[in-house]
Amino acid sequence: MSSVAPGQTGIILRPSASPTHSHRTRSVKAAVVLASTIVFACGDSPTEPQFSADPVTSWAVEVPPVFSLSDVWGTSSSDVYVVGYHGTILHYDGSSWSPMTSGTTATLKGVWGTSPSDIYAVGLGGTILHFDGASWSEMTTGTTKTLSALWGSSSDDIFAVGSSVILHYDGISWSEMPADVSQYLQDVWGSSSNDVYAVAWNGFILHYDGTAWSKIESGTDAPFDSVWGTSSTDVFIVGHCGTALHFDGTTWRSTLNIHLREVWGAAPNDIFGVADEGTIMHFDGTAWTFMTSGTDEFLGGVWGTSSSDVFAVGSDGTILHFDGTAWSDMTHQTSESLTGVWGSLSNAFFAVGSAGAILRSHGSGWSSMPSGTERDLEGVWGASPSDVFAVEEW
Repeated sequence: MSSVAPGQTGIILRPSASPTHSHRTRSVKAAVVLASTIVFACGDSPTEPQFSADPVTSWAVEVPPVFSLSDVWGTSSSDVYVVGYHGTILHYDGSSWSPMTSGTTATLKGVWGTSPSDIYAVGLGGTILHFDGASWSEMTTGTTKTLSALWGSSSDDIFAVGSSVILHYDGISWSEMPADVSQYLQDVWGSSSNDVYAVAWNGFILHYDGTAWSKIESGTDAPFDSVWGTSSTDVFIVGHCGTALHFDGTTWRSTLNIHLREVWGAAPNDIFGVADEGTIMHFDGTAWTFMTSGTDEFLGGVWGTSSSDVFAVGSDGTILHFDGTAWSDMTHQTSESLTGVWGSLSNAFFAVGSAGAILRSHGSGWSSMPSGTERDLEGVWGASPSDVFAVEEW
């Protein structure tokens, strides 16, 4: 998976070394974490490509846009789209970011597509834009309500949700779907055209069976932020107040009652979550259990290469490592709070945090890297050890 994360002022950092890696085209889905939102991101497990040994030596600011950014989606590491306020659309071609003419000043909140020539963006005022590979054009939607997210099973079966509205695209036109909804729908996801979920605040869940939308009782009035799954029998809904629900194909169960700051998993039954006061939890496919972290520091980021090679980062420069048996503190050279961690190989890891802090590990300790900024960094992700992005806090 190749992705970058958007931030409020649009700052994007990446290393100045040029990447050299084998080409592979894969669809991308990125998750944006805003305030207390918790997002699960899915992806397959491809064979790790071969990367060059070129080290990252410095960081450079990547074309900061003027407006806040809301969502990101792409087809490969050289074809990434970011949308945001005032009709902002940026495109990354593998070398640099460039603004695209959107034709609108409406704030865009979501972006999704089926291919490089079939991409959609949704936003305020019922705005839906379509990119055909050459230019963006506005589509007729029949609504002026805010749209927040979209998902589809194919190019002629796309769902868009938002402020008390659900739209469907059949490949020809958008139409409003009949549904008993008065809430602001936050997210939409499905496993197929006849198994689609939409979630909202106040514990509201809707399900589409291919014929009609129906309400599902969640057992909670906590605000929902996101829905995601791996199949029709493995669906997660997460939100505020520590809410996390799991559907096994038969029953919805509450799997958590603590507010996790970030999650990462090696498999659907092997998920790690981090939170305040050194909290680390593990989900085995059935239930969440507490793990002994050895710290009471705030933990804001977690990532790993496998179930026996997981990193967690947090305040005061905290970096923890899990070897499959226990968590241990790692040597580092910063007292800045760390909020994000990512790596591609067992000896190529990056952690970012406050005051522009960036650390790198080669597998035997951590060292500081000059970032060229004093802004707080929130997240980090890359396509290879020499193609890494760091983004500013929202």
